[in-house]
Parts: sequence; C-alpha cells; structure tokens
Amino acid sequence: MKSSGKIPTKMIFGIPIASLRLKEISPVIVKLIESSGKKTFLCVATHHLNLANRDPLFNKILQRATLAFASSIGPVLASRILGRPLPERIPPEDFIDNIFTKASETKWSFYLLGGEKGVAEKAVESLQKRFPNLSIAGFHHGFFTNNSEIIDKINVVKPDIILVGMGAPRQEKWIT
Repeated sequence: MKSSGKIPTKMIFGIPIASLRLKEISPVIVKLIESSGKKTFLCVATHHLNLANRDPLFNKILQRATLAFASSIGPVLASRILGRPLPERIPPEDFIDNIFTKASETKWSFYLLGGEKGVAEKAVESLQKRFPNLSIAGFHHGFFTNNSEIIDKINVVKPDIILVGMGAPRQEKWIT
C-alpha cells in the first residue's frame, strides 16, 4: 500500500482491482478492518467479470467494494492483455489463515453465512480446532428465503466480520 493509504488498483473492464501481491493483502485487510465503518472485500474471478459485463447492478457492487482482488488467474491475464498488469492472483485460501490468526489475537468475531445445510457447522468446527481462540458469533446455511430473519439473527450477535459464501452474484448482492 502506498504511504497515502490509498490501495493501488488497476481498472479491469471498469472494475478497480487491487494491485497487490499475496504477501501484501493480509496487512491491508487488517488495517481496513481496524478502521471504522462497513467494508466489503470481494474476490474477483473470470466468472465475476463476465457477470459484471451483463449485470449493471453487480458491476456497480464490484466497483464500489472497499477492496476487490483477483482471486483467479483470469483477471490477471486480462490485466496483462489490457496493458495494466496485476502482479499476481490472490486466492483467499492462501491468506485467510493470517486473518483468522489476527482475529484470534484481537478477538474479532465472525458470522459464517453460506453453503448447504451442515457446511457452515463443519466450517465452524474446523476453524475452532485450528484457531481455538477464534470467536464465532454464529452461522447459517445459505439456502434461506427470509432475509430479514437472517439479518435479525446477525444483528443480535453483532459480529465484527461476516463471511458470506453463497455464490456470485447472490452473495455480493446480499451484502450490499
């Protein structure tokens, strides 16, 4: 990150994608979490760029993300073809443990939302084994019809971070 605090980005099909390396993303995310206000961190893969091209609302959501990063090689290759090369892809599975470690130290709480019935529970069990001090405020599967009921549940437990995994563009539209 530049000294001004602004995250360097490259415009890929109208979407500002963070121009960061894998080793840089965890500190940037931690700094953003520690600042006040709502943040959205979005993974951008080839599928997302294709959807954004056909769906103006989804495109706007990606454009307005606090941090959008290339989670697959597709956006990286597109950036090179467009002459605005991103340094590398940043798959969440390659840095998320750093975030969980920091969260365990700072006592940030998580709410996990998504997947089929039973998946979130298994994820919570796995996380608690790997990060015994990690605070899980709650979880729910991603197949629900009553948004306000889920929002009420989340608001009751007041997590610091909500991890949403319901597939694009549903998850991005749900969080905005």
